[in-house]
Amino acid sequence: MWLPQRFKGPQFIESKHIYYQNILAMINNIKKRGHNKDLKKL
Repeated sequence: MWLPQRFKGPQFIESKHIYYQNILAMINNIKKRGHNKDLKKL
């Protein structure tokens, strides 16, 4: 019964933070690709 408590601790918050960072990185990559396409059109 120690696993749920462990996941509610700092490790869980840290993994959540990394998860959100990955999403932000993906969004930034998509934005960069969009900008590159716009530059090619110009």
